[in-house]
Amino acid sequence: MAGINQIIQTFKGLTEGDRETAMKALSTMMRTENQRQPAKKKVNGFMGYRAYYSGLFSQLTQKEKSPIMTILWKEDPFHKEWDFMCAVYSAIREFLAAENVTLQKWIQFAIKHMGIVVRESYLAALGWKLIQQDDGTHKLERTALRGIQSCHQPMNGLGLFMNCLNGGLPVTNRLPIIAKLTALSNDVICVNTQTGPVVKPHNTLEGFYQFAKYNPHMAMSALFEVTTTHPLITQGVTVH
Repeated sequence: MAGINQIIQTFKGLTEGDRETAMKALSTMMRTENQRQPAKKKVNGFMGYRAYYSGLFSQLTQKEKSPIMTILWKEDPFHKEWDFMCAVYSAIREFLAAENVTLQKWIQFAIKHMGIVVRESYLAALGWKLIQQDDGTHKLERTALRGIQSCHQPMNGLGLFMNCLNGGLPVTNRLPIIAKLTALSNDVICVNTQTGPVVKPHNTLEGFYQFAKYNPHMAMSALFEVTTTHPLITQGVTVH
């Protein structure tokens, strides 16, 4: 309140012209500050799905591609997995951006651990065929109804990130991401994750201890920045 009163008193002491100049300067500063930190929209499952599979239809115009992608998404059996992958990405996007890891690159590594059909096999695996009509336009045709069950292992956001790291995800500054995903309040849990008693960590270090207790190889892999197949890891890890 004292700060507001001080500002009011300062403006009262200015001439009309100076007051107008000060108001314009203050308004410019506020607009600049707002432009520096634009709100980032969270990436949802469909956005990730579209980014990954739209390459199947690179020969089509955007007008043709959009309704096709909508139809495919409606029938896709992996909505939960896509939502999970993209939620993890959204949680650590600022760190991945610093490493030049785009959404597309993240998906290329994450999808391997989610039991999702890869792009090249997607249409055939789900019984779809792209048909070119007489007028040159394209449409989707369902040639078979094929049931596909999710087969990925339950995991949380940290587990997915660690799997991606061990698969070659190009991230050098790993500890800030691990710290964020280790903190219970920032964790992202896959909808299929088997739940059990959870001990709330008092801080991120304690959270890392909890993670290391149940995933020692992954924890040490991240700490020493080597793969889980490195002799340092495979020769044995003990957590005290």
